[in-house]
Amino acid sequence: MQIPIDIEKSKAATRTYQVNQKHTLPQGYVVDLQKVEFTPSATRIFYDVEANKEREELFASEIKKAGWDYSEKAFIRGNITYNILDDKGKVLLTDEDTLPGRHFSGQDPFLPMNDKQPLTFQLTSLEYTRILNWEIPFNPAEVAKNNVEVKKEESVYTIKKIEHTSDFAAEVSKLKEKRKSEGSSIIKTGLENKESNLYQPSFHLTTSKNKDGKEVKHIVAVMQGPKEMPKQLSLVLPRGNVTVDKLDWRVPRTQANK
Repeated sequence: MQIPIDIEKSKAATRTYQVNQKHTLPQGYVVDLQKVEFTPSATRIFYDVEANKEREELFASEIKKAGWDYSEKAFIRGNITYNILDDKGKVLLTDEDTLPGRHFSGQDPFLPMNDKQPLTFQLTSLEYTRILNWEIPFNPAEVAKNNVEVKKEESVYTIKKIEHTSDFAAEVSKLKEKRKSEGSSIIKTGLENKESNLYQPSFHLTTSKNKDGKEVKHIVAVMQGPKEMPKQLSLVLPRGNVTVDKLDWRVPRTQANK
């Protein structure tokens, strides 16, 4: 069966507005708002978020200092959140309102919008990776009696439970006070036995919200190896995500050219 498809009408109805506006944030990231494309099936916003030269050099030196073999390109890209406002400043859409399905990075599709409607792009937050190299030591015997809570800057880590069965498991809760959270915030976390080796656990992640509505991430780390409960352990956090909220860079439609 053959179904002829004529895309000429769709092409003729497509309107592309070049924006080409850039904004450099104090954290060393450049937000490049490139263009907005209006088609009969979707409205797409094209943008990029890149680290500037100073940020790249700083990140590379931090990775070298930490003794990692990774390229800084693997973690240095930033992510943003944003709103689309009408001419009254009312939020019409957010970056979470994109159409379902597979998306290309920096090409966000939304339901079709009127290309004549006055619109404003509003940057609201930036999230990027930071080298931490934090080490949180704890005594398994103390955890057996009470939760061990450790505060690190804006994050709170609670060692909740230690079990020693055929596998060794530690349940760790990380309280993030920011709205947006991703599992990569504690990727490659290790439980280090001071008397022997560095173990690389596997992780099981769930999330919930506390009474204040803040997101809590529950991570159960399971590692193979120790035949008995170690006397001293450390939670090693090589890197984490940093969220910068309350940004307000706006690009009105008047700065776009067809």
